[in-house]
Amino acid sequence: MKTAKKLTLVLILLCSSFLCWAQQNPPAKDTVYSITDVDVQPEYPGGDIARREFIERKLNGQVATENGAPKGNYTVVVICIIDVDGKIIASVPETSHGYGMEKEVLKIIGKLPKQYKPAIKNGVPVKTKIRFPVTFSVL
Repeated sequence: MKTAKKLTLVLILLCSSFLCWAQQNPPAKDTVYSITDVDVQPEYPGGDIARREFIERKLNGQVATENGAPKGNYTVVVICIIDVDGKIIASVPETSHGYGMEKEVLKIIGKLPKQYKPAIKNGVPVKTKIRFPVTFSVL
């Protein structure tokens, strides 16, 4: 029984030591974190469903067909940086299928009407890198 109390005390001390360290050593201001490296991921108001619905409404899904893309499915991936205020401050395509698809996705991401809730690391808002996949189908 005494061993269990000692173990509990040690765990409490370790946890409180970590919390003190995290408060004294906040995340680096200019670091851009992956969503796997943060405690709380960035969140679009209404969630991924609201973001996806906005993109589907605004996206010209025929842009690839209009620009002569061969039949097939094309997944365009755009990487975005969300800053500590929840604003998208940079977007760059990770793919390069062409036929106007990456340009169309970048245009629509630039029109997102709301800010994200920023990611949190050690209780502090941080810059985060997220990926937006959008699939085009050419029939």
